[in-house]
Parts: sequence; C-alpha cells; structure tokens
Amino acid sequence: MEEIILKATKREKVGKRLSFLRRQGFIPCVIYGETREVYPLKIEKREFLKILHTHRLESSIFGLLIIDGKKSIKKEVMIKEIQYHPVRGDILHVDFYIVSLKKIIRVKVPLLIKGDAIGVKQQGGVLNRLFWELEVECLPKDVPKEIELDISDLKVGDSVYIRDLKIPDGVKILEDPEGIALTILAPKEEVVEVKLEGVEEIKEPELIRREKKEEEE
Repeated sequence: MEEIILKATKREKVGKRLSFLRRQGFIPCVIYGETREVYPLKIEKREFLKILHTHRLESSIFGLLIIDGKKSIKKEVMIKEIQYHPVRGDILHVDFYIVSLKKIIRVKVPLLIKGDAIGVKQQGGVLNRLFWELEVECLPKDVPKEIELDISDLKVGDSVYIRDLKIPDGVKILEDPEGIALTILAPKEEVVEVKLEGVEEIKEPELIRREKKEEEE
C-alpha cells in the first residue's frame, strides 16, 4: 500500500496574519495528540488539495512530515476537521490529530456503490440511498479506504440493510444493523390529465360572481 506523506511547516504565531498565509498559498492548521496540546503549522494548499482528493484523506491515516528549521519529524495522523469558507467554499483551516497505532479509533468510511441495479436499468425504478458513509471502529491499520456494495442484482422493492454489508476483518460498524443502506423504489406513476370533449372548463371567478348575484337577489 502506498504511503501518503504530507509536508507541514511549523508556525510561530497563532491567530495572526492568517489571511496573509492564505494569500501566499498556504493553509493554516494545527496538530494535537492525547494531551490536546496544540501545535500551529501550515501546509501548501496545492499539495493538500491534490492529496485530499486523490486519497480521500478525510478517512485515511497518513504521515505528516513536520519541518521545524533543519529538523523534521513524521507523525501518523488523521484529519479531525476541515473548516471551509461559508460562501466561497475555500479551505480556511485544518485540524490534524496524532493517531496511536495500538488504540482502536472511530472513523467514517465512504460507502461505495458498484454496478447498475436491474431494478433501475431494466425496471425503471429509482435508487434511494440512505447512507453515503458509515461510522466504523477498528485499529488504525485496519481502517478501510471504502466499503463496497455491489447492487447489480437488486430489483424493484429490494433493500440492503447495514447487516448485509461485507465488512473487512477487524472492522466493526457502529450504525444500526437494522438500518437500510439503500433501497430500489418502484417507478413513479405519471399523472395524466384527461380533458373531456364537449365539456367546457368552469372558471372559478365566474362561480364567485354567480353566487354573489344570487345572494343579492
């Protein structure tokens, strides 16, 4: 398995000149461990975005190479939180946390759908997906990149429950096993308007005027 390495540089000051850092092509970030002591860092925006989308870093463990002057140290980390700009959607800040390879962790893993369901392709049904990711519990080394689900044989009316998913060894799903991951709904019936020949459409305003006239009489 390819080892993912992201470079980070130590920041001296926290909370100052962050907008300047962003204009220079960096993303301010912090890293902390079990002690919750925070260390300010910065990462290159271009490199981070490339690795983020290529390796799905949100649910991956990767190496963070922290450079402090002439010294450098690598820590196994995961992303705790990514803060986005509410309007532009730009990444404003990233929180990393150090992972102990010997302790069980909880992470969210994407649910990857594969194949074309018979119920959709041939029967005109609609795929109704209730889960896009699943919360799991396992050792860091056992965190799956994704959980696959082949829906090729599903017909209209079929459902897949959480308990039906194939989970790698050493991984425990924390979602309700009786929860429905997805279902194939019956095609929606089209409503056809039928206009009868020789029958004149009655307009509402005309009825109102007629009723008013009768009351006056």
